[in-house]
Amino acid sequence: MKEGDNMKGGRLFVVDKNTHTYCVNNNLVMVSLPNKPPSTLYHKTLIDLMADMMQLSIGDYVFFWRNKFANSPNSVLGVYRVASEPYFDTTPLKGLKGENTKVSKYPFRVKIEEAYSFKSHLTEYKLLNDPFLKMRLWNIVGKKVGNKPRANVPLTPIEVELLIQKFVQENKSYSFTKPKMSSRVSNILSVNLKQKMLSPRYKLMKWEKINFKLIPFVSNNGKNLTCEKVLEAYFNENIRTKKLSNVFDNLDDIVWYGNYLPYSTDSAEMDYVVFHSDDGHNITRISVVEFMINNLDEDHIKRLIKYGEWVSENLLPNCPLAVDLISVSKKIGLTKTKLRIEKMIKKNMRRTDITTFKHKFFEIKGNIIDFGDQ
Repeated sequence: MKEGDNMKGGRLFVVDKNTHTYCVNNNLVMVSLPNKPPSTLYHKTLIDLMADMMQLSIGDYVFFWRNKFANSPNSVLGVYRVASEPYFDTTPLKGLKGENTKVSKYPFRVKIEEAYSFKSHLTEYKLLNDPFLKMRLWNIVGKKVGNKPRANVPLTPIEVELLIQKFVQENKSYSFTKPKMSSRVSNILSVNLKQKMLSPRYKLMKWEKINFKLIPFVSNNGKNLTCEKVLEAYFNENIRTKKLSNVFDNLDDIVWYGNYLPYSTDSAEMDYVVFHSDDGHNITRISVVEFMINNLDEDHIKRLIKYGEWVSENLLPNCPLAVDLISVSKKIGLTKTKLRIEKMIKKNMRRTDITTFKHKFFEIKGNIIDFGDQ
């Protein structure tokens, strides 16, 4: 990788021939709304898509996983760079096959630019059957083997570097383009806690009437989040700000973060993972976060401990106490709740030599989420 590209994360977007061509020709990545009727749960789907896109930062890398067609197999094509903040835009994408003519089906977008130009692509076979890459590309392999269709998948700095190195190996000649000025966009994705659920039967309208400013993040009384994905989006937006200073011991050493990550090839997903580095080049600690918008239960504690052990053994082997487990749940207001959680943690912690565990309670205060010890 080029100098200055250390610890850059990225995202792998699944596309077909049609959407891939449009993305490349227009320097744009977009995520479509699911093709299903709106319902009382439709806002959760929108916040889910939003949270995923908000994991991207300017300078991160973008790869395309193009689905097979004709005689072309499933392949990873090109290496691009994020050139804007992720944003919301319902303007129809002219020239895109299957697009709506009034309001776009692809409102979640981010601008990109080419970083590397390679003539040869990487086939699925070359990636998933390489014994050296199979474990290290754990996000890609975990989603693929677990048969979990996702429009896009987060990539750690390690995975980004491995993919680029693999591209270089397969291409004797290639070109690299330095970053240009980032593009300014309107309607940057952001969690607005003043956008409330109007009623228990609140329904988002059809595509033609979807308005980002109407997506509800909190309940009508302002005390509850509408779904767990709001926390993921909030973390992605504020990961390096003082708003999360009570969650992580040091915000300055955070070099990568991602939401909804596969746990090995199991059916479960880790809510949130953060990489920490003392020198900005080498990963020295990893935080694994589990979210609950209500009370924390023992099943979630067991799950988080299991995730932490897997991360320690596979991503940071032989590094004692290098994994921080952090559970986050709603503030209840009872001291006995904290004591009950501490008791459950003590009961289930099997490997105190490799992980540490702490719990944080959250409370909505105006347009911020406050995290602290109850």
